[in-house]
Amino acid sequence: AGVHAGAHAYGGIKTYGSDTLTVEQIEKCIGIAQELDKSSDYLNALSDAINTESAAISRAQQLLAIQKDVVDRYSEASVNAYNAKLTLMRARIAKHNANVDRGQADQDGHNARVVSYNAECAKKYYADDMEVVKTKLGLKDDPKS
Repeated sequence: AGVHAGAHAYGGIKTYGSDTLTVEQIEKCIGIAQELDKSSDYLNALSDAINTESAAISRAQQLLAIQKDVVDRYSEASVNAYNAKLTLMRARIAKHNANVDRGQADQDGHNARVVSYNAECAKKYYADDMEVVKTKLGLKDDPKS
């Protein structure tokens, strides 16, 4: 996450300035980071769903364009059947656009929380304070680091 070790105790005395996280702040920052991770996962899944639906809509629109060419314009039933498909497509697109808008709003909110997190949490901390928090929260070291 956005925090890093680097604070050093001189003479065994820790000092906490505005650029050094306390144990409580570290714990809060870890909680925020975990929430941001979940939010990122949600946004990735939403983006995948939106992209999948976009592709499906494009294919369905191509099919509708082909079907339009074979509508019997002298048959009310044929015209009505095509118009019903068109109405369903418009509703599908409207729903999709609403999901895109919601996704963008969710992304904007997530990005604002990331900026806030970085401002609050991208600071130095004492390594032993981090160990205290990790023990308290039952966290293990990330094997990828």
